[in-house]
Amino acid sequence: MQRYLAGHVLRLTDAYSVAGGAEMVGLHPNDIKNLRAGNMPSLRTLVGLIRQLKVTPESLLSRGQLEPLSRGTNTRGVQERLVKSRIQKISRACDPAELAEATGLSIATVYQYRSKNFKVGLHTYLAFVSAGYSASELLLGSTKRKLATACN
Repeated sequence: MQRYLAGHVLRLTDAYSVAGGAEMVGLHPNDIKNLRAGNMPSLRTLVGLIRQLKVTPESLLSRGQLEPLSRGTNTRGVQERLVKSRIQKISRACDPAELAEATGLSIATVYQYRSKNFKVGLHTYLAFVSAGYSASELLLGSTKRKLATACN
C-alpha cells in the first residue's frame, strides 16, 4: 500500500519541477525530493494528498485510478492528530491481544496506543487498514457509527 501511494504521487508530479509538483499535490518540495530519491511516504504525505486532491484513501493505497471523494465530503477531520485519536479509541476499546494479532503489531505497541504519548505513522495506519478498519473512517472520521466499537 505504501508503494502504491508513492507511485501515485510520482505519477502525478512526474512532468513538473519539484516545486511545481509539490504545489500541485499539496506537499512540501522536500517530500517530492524524498519520493523521487526512493524514500517512502509518511502519514503526513497521505493527509496532505487527501486534503489537496480530495480523493479516497482507498484509491491512494491501491493500484489503479484515483477516485474522487463523494460530493460534499468534509475533509476537516483529515488531520494526523485526529487519526491518532481514532487509533487510540480503537486500541482502548478492543482486546489488546486480539488487536495485536489482527494488525501484526506487538501487544506492547497496542498498549502504548492506549496512552496519550505515542506516535502514529503510516505503518501504524496501514496495519489498522490491513486488519480490516476502513481507510476512509480512520482518516476522515465517521458520523454513521463509532469507529472505536468496531473491534475485529
